[in-house]
Amino acid sequence: WCKRTPVLAALLLFISALGGRQFLKSRETFSIHRPPRMSPELYQRLISDFQFESWDKDIFFKEYLSTDLSHIWLVTESFQKCDVEASFRSIPGKLLSMVDDKVSMRSKGKLIGHLVEFSTFDFIAGNKIIPGLYEMDVKASGCEWDGLVPKIGNLNTPPDESYVGRTKVVLFPKGARDFYRILEKLSKKKQAIALKTEGAEELFWQDIQQKFQTLLAITLQIEQHFLDFIEKDDRKFSKNLKPMIDAYTRKFGSVLTNFVISNEKYFKELHEADYRNFGIKKNYEPKVRLSSKNIGLESMKIIENLQTLKNPKRAKLNEVEANTKSVFKKLKENLNQTIIQVSEDRSR
Repeated sequence: WCKRTPVLAALLLFISALGGRQFLKSRETFSIHRPPRMSPELYQRLISDFQFESWDKDIFFKEYLSTDLSHIWLVTESFQKCDVEASFRSIPGKLLSMVDDKVSMRSKGKLIGHLVEFSTFDFIAGNKIIPGLYEMDVKASGCEWDGLVPKIGNLNTPPDESYVGRTKVVLFPKGARDFYRILEKLSKKKQAIALKTEGAEELFWQDIQQKFQTLLAITLQIEQHFLDFIEKDDRKFSKNLKPMIDAYTRKFGSVLTNFVISNEKYFKELHEADYRNFGIKKNYEPKVRLSSKNIGLESMKIIENLQTLKNPKRAKLNEVEANTKSVFKKLKENLNQTIIQVSEDRSR
């Protein structure tokens, strides 16, 4: 009997090992309970994404987002349970939003049964989850095997106590494939709008520059109109004064008035179109109006001064001529400075 004892012990050990191996083999499946807020469709997709690989599988999370955007689930094939902290930061231009929003948030949960659920979020930027591509920093601590079977499967060797990782995750209920398809369509739509907006931007600056160049041309014409009159024979001053004023009113009076009216209409339509950077554009509305009115105001002052003269001598007219040139020089300088400013704002 004594001689048979080691043989029997070895046989029993072999049978136990074989039985244990068969037991572990029968448990080599990946299963997970559906969380209450997870839709059946999402749950079926989750189940199809995973399968059993090994008892010592390392933690690597795959992300899922609830249909109502209120819950995030991280799922792993690893048989561990841990305390988990995660932070999410949206990647610029990768949110399913027409606006360039920014979302940043943190959350905590417990990894158990292959799944960690995040249902409360501390928002650092934004106030809600917007479907899109995010960068995720995740930390799992206090890790141990989730139950007796994984302990046996790993021969009671403990896992690493912590896990730290950084990866990109798609937070979209329908998954990554549909997300990238929709993102591509959205990007094309944004690009089309941007091109249209850029075209509108360029058209605006062209219009503004043209407005001031037109005012500059009108200023030169009015100045020359007065100078031509002043330089004529002083003996015909009184005879030529009224025809000159009538010609000014006919040529330039209505032009300046219509300029102001059309300017107000232009900026009203611009405001209703809600172009970007409207604040900068809005600054040009009073500039156009003020420039137009200044030209008309200074011109009327010159006319009123001429009307006070009775048979003026050439010396007096030379004085009036010098004053007229001085007034229009200032008007032209202001217009040229504004045209330069338009170019600078246009290049921003």
